Amino acid sequence: MPIAPRVATVLLVCAAGLAGPGCSPEPPSAAVASAVAVDADALAEQGRTYMTGALGLPRDPAKARELFEAAAQKGSGPGLFYLGLAAYEGGRAADLKEACGLFAQSAGRGHAGALREHGECLARGTGGTPTDPAAAAEAFRKSIALGGVEAYVSLARLYERGDGVTKDREEAAGLMRKHREALAGQ
Repeated sequence: MPIAPRVATVLLVCAAGLAGPGCSPEPPSAAVASAVAVDADALAEQGRTYMTGALGLPRDPAKARELFEAAAQKGSGPGLFYLGLAAYEGGRAADLKEACGLFAQSAGRGHAGALREHGECLARGTGGTPTDPAAAAEAFRKSIALGGVEAYVSLARLYERGDGVTKDREEAAGLMRKHREALAGQ
């Protein structure tokens, strides 16, 4: 059974000897450290921690990318998503085609953030992705169903313009209201 990503990140930080919330003075057992090392989503979360410098780790985009690639090779949806963000945001040379392809792969594994980003690629035709606003709307709906708060804004934009959906400003306003409520509840 995979370890929850947040737990895995704390265990990795503690195992590295860095102080952090939830760390025990005792080192994690070999079994726990081994489980974290092979859990693909935990690798992706560790990479995210290096990308952002969270939990006291130094910011290290190269190390983050290495961990994202290892996670993605193991089939991790979050690993593919973060690797896509690294490509999109210039983790190496910004490559929109690569980013959109990685978002599509991660979306296929049900990652809420990737569904939203894949929807953006579809809505805008980014990176050579064929423009398909109706498919974008469906990706945004799936993201929302999985807790993707930012997808409310993306879907509202489609309703506001009538791209891929029937133009409906009331629906757009309702989606923006749900976005605000979801943010307030975080």
